[in-house]
Amino acid sequence: MFKEISLKQLIWLLPVVYLVHNIEEGLSMIGWLGEHSSALPELFGKLLPESFWEKFSIIRTIALIIAVLLPLALAFFHRYKEKYKFVVLLFVFAGWITFINGIQHIIFTLLLQTYTPGVVTALFINLPFSLGLVISIEREFPWLDKQRIKWLTISIICYLPLVFIIWAIAALLSILF
Repeated sequence: MFKEISLKQLIWLLPVVYLVHNIEEGLSMIGWLGEHSSALPELFGKLLPESFWEKFSIIRTIALIIAVLLPLALAFFHRYKEKYKFVVLLFVFAGWITFINGIQHIIFTLLLQTYTPGVVTALFINLPFSLGLVISIEREFPWLDKQRIKWLTISIICYLPLVFIIWAIAALLSILF
């Protein structure tokens, strides 16, 4: 009944998955922050300068664009996956980062006991997609066998710094606007 999706198709779907997820976040983030700012830890406000919050819409838009362009750029490297092990590892990393982002949305929703922007697509699109991507990569590249925990751990360690780097780049680029 269903045709199996190829690894190449999954890789090209990665930017689409991010786009759909980021649209959900983008459509609800500003209103949600206004309604739930008291539920967020004070730490967020202290870590970020006042200018960040003044330009939040612009910064958020730039961060969304970056978050879609990175997987799109990665998809262009698909043709090199047989030649360069590093490219395959980037795809594994992207799959696990997508998975961790989905888990993060679910955790925030449970902790705050309310809808959080991005949780619907995280639960119904990002989580199943990311697991499918990682499993497909592992099937096509047997040398990855038994490295799942290693790459999940590396992705967990890199997740927050990666998010902060994307937001920092977006904040710097917002100066131009």
